[in-house]
Formats: sequence, structure tokens, C-alpha cells
Amino acid sequence: MSYQTIKAVLEHRPPGVVPWREMFMDIDARDKFLPGLKDLPPREAKLRETEFFDNARMLALPFTFRTREVERGENYVVVENEIGTRTRTQFNPHFKKRTRYPVMRKSDLASLRLPDVDRCQCWRKIEDDIAFYSRRDYYVEGMLAPGAFFTGVWYNLRPITEFLADMAGDRPFAHELVDRMGEFKLRVAEQFLKRGVHALAIAEDMGCTNHPWFSPDMYEEYFAPWHRRLAELCHQYGAYLRVHSYGNIMAFADRLIATGMDILDPVGPGDNMDLVGLKARYGTRMVFHGGLSKFVARMTREEMEGHIAEVMEVGTRGGGFIARSEGGVPADLSADDLDFYIRTVRKYREKYGDRGSATASKETPQA
Repeated sequence: MSYQTIKAVLEHRPPGVVPWREMFMDIDARDKFLPGLKDLPPREAKLRETEFFDNARMLALPFTFRTREVERGENYVVVENEIGTRTRTQFNPHFKKRTRYPVMRKSDLASLRLPDVDRCQCWRKIEDDIAFYSRRDYYVEGMLAPGAFFTGVWYNLRPITEFLADMAGDRPFAHELVDRMGEFKLRVAEQFLKRGVHALAIAEDMGCTNHPWFSPDMYEEYFAPWHRRLAELCHQYGAYLRVHSYGNIMAFADRLIATGMDILDPVGPGDNMDLVGLKARYGTRMVFHGGLSKFVARMTREEMEGHIAEVMEVGTRGGGFIARSEGGVPADLSADDLDFYIRTVRKYREKYGDRGSATASKETPQA
């Protein structure tokens, strides 16, 4: 599925076939369904995964901190990034946990040194990747990883419990944390945009299953200004902004969308995100990317098809919808049921591919 098809959705025009981008929930699922993928060169692996899922040609290229391995055991590895954050990755089952942060005391912030983005040698490789995938008609995003303005702090600088306490009880310090990470992320963003990506993507994960991690007023105070600045920067370059957030953030969805972002994902039913309400209120000015449940492995085939049909019918109203699950394909799905899932999604992608909106209430950038 070409970039032009994806662009049609971004402009709320009928795409012909609704794009979708599925992925594996974790490496256990990847190794079960595509066992040879881990041994392929990264580019070949990405092309193979796109073909396997019948995905749209959408790709996020990340900018990440450099890391070094500091410990390895029989079933785990510990790495430390260049600013001092340590992460333990456990295998079988696969999960990650941060074990050390560089800002545990307020005084630690003064000695924090973030990398010089402009001098990073990584841009040569990223630029080459952008050219490689663009020649193959991919829609290429620059991914500000790990984390952005909220997650950028608690992924990299300070544990989430302490950071949330700072936001409530020590606002000046919390603003210092966000501002340090925010300015860094904007420099990364501009480097991507100068190299011609079609969009930027950020992961914020601002809620849990039933509620956000913070109030709407706190969102407005700490994070909306940075989201607004990033959206404006993207649009100056004719690019789009995609914001990924797990969790129920309905309490401030209006404020989030008012910052000027173009795409929101994953709009997860497992997190009680109201796709019907969001489409009704913002469907002509936002693209929603997601909607499908992470619990497909627990469904019968009849339930799975009913769920897919409902999500596709709602999501494509007025155009502006890219399908995906909220959590990726899990390892406990059978191979036969995965094949049924992919084929059924394809059926409804074709059924609703002629949906679009002749006009949208906000002008979309021309990427």
C-alpha cells in the first residue's frame, strides 16, 4: 500500500483500501510467527514484516540514546544509556524494567548532560534509511525515542512516582525536568524534519486503564505547550504529528487535539477510549490510528469478526482512519487464528475503503 494511499487518509480522502499497520506484541510473538525475522538485516526484516501483515508502508525511524551492556545473565541483560539510565530486559517471558535513573535527587539535574543532537553520527544512518524506505514508497516517520515530554522524563530521568509527586508538590522542579527534556526533543525533531520525514511520532503513555496519570489542568500546564510547539514545527516543514498514548485520556482529549496534532493512536478499547465519541466530535479534523482490541486471542472467530466489523465501520466514518490493534499480536494467538484475523481485517478494509470526507475542519499539511 503506497504512501499516496496513506496520504489520502491523512487528508480525509477515500483511500480505496483502508490502511492498517499491525505489529507483534513482543519478541515472543515475533519469534513464534516469524522465527527467522530476528536473524535478518533490519531493513529486510522490516520489509518482511510489512509483507507478512499486509501492512501499509508505514515506518518509524527512532532516534535513541546510545547504550552499552553492563551485565548479562542466563535469561536477562542490563544496558545503560549515555545519560546513565539502566534497563533490565528479561527474556522468556519478555519484559523490561528500569533499574537506575540519573535524577534521583534535585541536585542531580544540574549535572545531567544530554547528548549534542547536532553532532550525533547517527544522522548519517538515519538519512540513508529515510532515502531507502522513501524510494520504496514508504510513509516515513521520525520517532522521538525513548519517550517524549511526559514519558521522556520518566523513561529516562526520574521514576514515574517521583515525577508525578513533583508535578503536584514541586512545580518549579517538575517544569525544569520537562523543559530540559522538551528542548532536547525539539532539537531531535528538527533534525528529522530537515531530512524530509513525512511525520514525527512521539509516545506519551499518559494514562492507565481507567484514567489519566494527571489532571486536565496539569496536562495544560506541563505538556500542552510542548505538544503545540512540536505540532507547529512539523507543520512548518509540511509534515504531520502522530501522538501515541496508552491509557484512558478521554478527560483531556479535547485539549490534546487542540494542540494541533494530526494523528492519535492507539485509541484502545481495553483502555476505555471512546472511538465512537472521538469520531463524532473530532472525526473530520483528526486521524485516528488504532481501535482494535489487544484481546483478540481471547475471542472466538465470530466475536473477532464482529469486533473488527464494528471498529472499521465506526473508525472510517468521515474518513481519517488507520487500523491497528492497541497492543499488537500476542504470542497466545494461534497461527490459524492470526491468519483469520489478517484476512478478516483485509475484508473490512476493502469494504470501507471508499469512505472519506470532502472537507475537513482543519487544514492538513502537505507532506
